[in-house]
This record gives sequence, structure tokens and C-alpha cells, in this order.
Amino acid sequence: DIVMRFVNYSDKEQILTIMKSEWINNLCLSNVLEEDIKLLDNDEELWNIEVKPFEIVTLKSKQNIKK
Repeated sequence: DIVMRFVNYSDKEQILTIMKSEWINNLCLSNVLEEDIKLLDNDEELWNIEVKPFEIVTLKSKQNIKK
């Protein structure tokens, strides 16, 4: 898996946008211990993820899932 961690240092909600690619074709929301919470389903080319103020977001691209 590829693990990505993002932090919103702002005091306002932000939108995190991630584009699908060869190595990111699915995303799973995880906690900071990298335990899966849910698969972010998306048939589009982009994921738009709301990130609350001062929130840490951990995402994984699961390499063993075929779409």
C-alpha cells in the first residue's frame, strides 16, 4: 500500500483533491495508525475530500485491489 498523510493547518475547512493515476487508482480512508476505515468509492478522475480545520487525514492506495 501507498500511505499518504495530509494536514490542514488552516482554521477553515479545505478541499483536498487527488487525481487518479497508475499508482493511485483507489483510496481508503485510514486512521493515524493506518487502520482502514472505509474505501472511498469514486468513478471519476478526482477525489475531493473535505478536511476540517487542523485535521490530519491519512489515505492509502491499496495496491491489491483491481478495478
